[in-house]
Amino acid sequence: MDPLTALSFAGTIVQFVDFSSKILSLGIELHESSTGTLRMNYELELVVTEIVAIIDRLSQAQDLHPNLQKLCDEAVKVAQQINERLGKLKVSQKKSIRNSLQQAIRAAWAADELAALLARLSTLKETLETSILMALREDVVDLSDKISARFDSLDQQTQRIIEALLKDQNTAKGEVSKGLLEQIGAITRILSRMESNNLNEHRKTRDSLRYIDGIDRETKIISVSTKEENSLRLTVEKIILESLYFERMTARYEEIAEAHQKTFEWIFQPPQTQDPTWYNFATWLSKENGLYWIKGKAGSGKSTLMRYILNHCQTKQCLQEWANGLPLCSASFFFWNSGTLEQKSQHGLLRALLYEVLKQQPQLIPIVLPWAWAKTYSTHATTLSASNKIHWPLARLMEAFELLVQQTLLPLRICLFIDGLDEFEGDNEDHREISELFAKISTSPNVKVCLSSRPWIVFETCFTSFPKLKLQDLTRRDIEYYVKDRVNKNDKFSALAAQNQDAASSLILEISERADGVFLWVKIAVRSLLGGLMNRDSISDLQCRLLELPRDLEKLYDHMFEKIDSIYFEKAARIFQIVRAARICKDHLLYEMGQNKQLSVLALHFAVSSETSLEDVKLCQASDLTTRCEEMEVHLTVHCAGLLEIWSGKDERDKRVNYLHRTGRDFIESPRIWKIIEQKTAGTEFNPNASLLKSCLYQLIAHCDSSNSPLFHHALSRDALSRVDLSRDAVVFAYHANRQQDRSYIALLDQLVCEISNLDASCAIYLLT
Repeated sequence: MDPLTALSFAGTIVQFVDFSSKILSLGIELHESSTGTLRMNYELELVVTEIVAIIDRLSQAQDLHPNLQKLCDEAVKVAQQINERLGKLKVSQKKSIRNSLQQAIRAAWAADELAALLARLSTLKETLETSILMALREDVVDLSDKISARFDSLDQQTQRIIEALLKDQNTAKGEVSKGLLEQIGAITRILSRMESNNLNEHRKTRDSLRYIDGIDRETKIISVSTKEENSLRLTVEKIILESLYFERMTARYEEIAEAHQKTFEWIFQPPQTQDPTWYNFATWLSKENGLYWIKGKAGSGKSTLMRYILNHCQTKQCLQEWANGLPLCSASFFFWNSGTLEQKSQHGLLRALLYEVLKQQPQLIPIVLPWAWAKTYSTHATTLSASNKIHWPLARLMEAFELLVQQTLLPLRICLFIDGLDEFEGDNEDHREISELFAKISTSPNVKVCLSSRPWIVFETCFTSFPKLKLQDLTRRDIEYYVKDRVNKNDKFSALAAQNQDAASSLILEISERADGVFLWVKIAVRSLLGGLMNRDSISDLQCRLLELPRDLEKLYDHMFEKIDSIYFEKAARIFQIVRAARICKDHLLYEMGQNKQLSVLALHFAVSSETSLEDVKLCQASDLTTRCEEMEVHLTVHCAGLLEIWSGKDERDKRVNYLHRTGRDFIESPRIWKIIEQKTAGTEFNPNASLLKSCLYQLIAHCDSSNSPLFHHALSRDALSRVDLSRDAVVFAYHANRQQDRSYIALLDQLVCEISNLDASCAIYLLT
C-alpha cells in the first residue's frame, strides 16, 4: 500500500474502534495478535515510519526553503506522536482476555486523538508535496527560459504546449500530486528531447526532482530530429482522439431524413412581413454572437431543420463571415432518447463536441486536455508498448469543455449545433443545468450555439431573452410543397385532379391547415391518403379519410392503434413487447456505451416467427433469408399500423426497427396502452426475452453458415452483431426470460453452448470468462 492510500485508509480508523458491539471482537483480535497490536495499528505504524523516512530524505536537500523545513519538522513531530500513541496501545507479553479487553477499550478512547493526529500528518504531507511541486513548476518555467537562452526560439507549437501545461491548475484539486507530476514530467521530457547545450541547467532540474516519486530521475537530454518529435506528438493526438470517439456518435444525425426539396429554404432568408415574428437566422449566423433557439412542437421537424442547416453551404459562408479571418470550427450533437447511453447523456455530448473540434484543430489538444496530453506523451516517450486507454470522467470532460471555450492561446471561432435538448435524459433540474451551460458558454465572444428543443417551461425560462423562432408557425408552405410532391406523383391522384382540380387543391390545403405545423402528422396523413388511392378512393373518400384523422398527435396515435386489424393484433402485441425488451435489456446490463440497441430486421423476424426451426435456419440460403427480411418489413407496416418502421442508416445494409417518432414510443409504452398490449398475450407461453434468445441463436447459426455470403452483409448490422455479441446477447436474454416466467430454457441454452463451442478459441474464452 502506497503512503497516500494508507493515510486515506487510516483516516477511517474511528470506524473500527467504537464502544458498541465491536469492542469484544477488538479485544479478541488484540489477544490473538502475535505482536500485541491491533492489525490496523500495526499497519499504521509501518506507514508512519515510511513517511518519516521520506521526510528525512527531503530534509537533506540543499537550499531547502525555510518554510519547507518548518513543514518537515512539524510532520516528523506529529509522526513521532502517532508512533508513541500506537506504542501505548500494545498489549504486554503476558496475555489474558482481561488485558486484551482493557487494551481494546484504551484503543477506542484513543481513536479520536489518533484520527486527529493522522489528519494533521496527512495535511502536512499534502502541503509539503504541493509546495514542492509548485516550486518545481516555477523552476521548469525558469528552465524553459534559460535553456540555451532559446525558449523564444522554440517552435510555436512547443511553446503553446509548455504554456498550457504550466497554466493548468485544475489537477491540484483533489488529486494533489498526480496531475502535477505528469505535467512536470511531460515538460521535462519535452525540453530534454529538444537540442540543448546547457547541461548544467538540465542537471539542476533533474536533481531537484530526485525526492519526488513518479518523476523519471534518469531523464537525459536527448537530441531527436524534428520528424521524430512530430511523429510522437501526432501519435499522442491520435490516441486521445480515438479515446474520445465512441460508436454511433453520429448515428442519430445519419438516420434523420433529409429535408424534402424546397422545404426550409426560408431559414436563410429575411422574415417576411406576413410571417409570425422570428429572428433573422442568417443575420445571427453571420454577424452576431450568443445563442439561437429553434423551438417547436413534437414532430414539427426540428431535427430535419437542424440537419438541413448543418449541411447547407450558406451556413459555412455565414460562419466564415462571422469568423472574420480567424480559424473556424463547427461541431454538432444530436441527442436521441431512444439511443445508446452516450447518445442521450451529457457525457456523450461533451465527448462528441470535444472530438469534433479537436479533430479539426489538433493543436488544441494539449491546451484543452493538458493532463491527458502530458500522461500520454510521457508514457509514449519512454515506453514502446504503452496502453492507449484513457478514462473520461464527466468532471474531466466538463473541465476540458470550459478550457476549450475560455482558451486564448490559439485564436479560434467555434459554432455548436445541438439538436433535441429535450431528448437529453434527466429530470427538470438536469435540463435546467444543461440549458444554463449553453447559455453561459454563448457569452464568449468566440463561441456561438444554435440549439433546438420542444418549448418546455425549463427551456422557455432559460432562453427567453435569446434570438429564436417557433418552427410550427413557419412551415405551412413547406408542408404544402411536401404534400403536393407526394400526392402529385401518384398516377391515381393525378387522374382525380384532372377530373376536379379545385377539389384536389382544396384537399392539399386542408392537410396543411389541419397539420398545425406538425410534419409528423402530415406524414401520417399522406400515408393514409396514398393507402386510400391504392383502394381507388374518390376525392370525397379521401376527404373523409382526412377528416377522420384527429388533429392532436396523441389522439391520432389512439386512432392508428385502434385501426390495427383484430387478426394481427396479437402479433402486433408480441412485436411491441419484443422491441421494448430488446431496448430495456441492453440499457441495464452493462452494455458498452456505443452499442446499438435497435433490432435488425432479421433479428425481429427470427424473434416473431413461430414456424421457423433450427433445421430451417441451417438449410436456408442467403436469398431465402433476404426474402424473409423483405416480408418482415411489409408485415411491420401492416401489423403495427405504421407506428414501427425501418430505418436504413448509412445505407441499405444497416436496416433497423424503430418507432415512427419518439412520441410514438411514448404512446405505446404509456401505462394505458401497455396494459392492453400485455393483456393480449397474457395466459400464453409468450415471453419476449425467450423470443429474443431464440433469435440470437438463429442469427448465430445463420452467421456461421453464411458469414461469407451477401446475406451476412445485408441482414446483419456491420457493427453490432458479431458472433461474440450475439452469444452475449443470448445469455442476457436467457437471464431475463428466466426471471420473467421463472422457468429455464434448457434446450435453447444447450444449443447455444454447442454453437459457442464452434467459435474461435479466443471468442469462446471471452464469453466463458
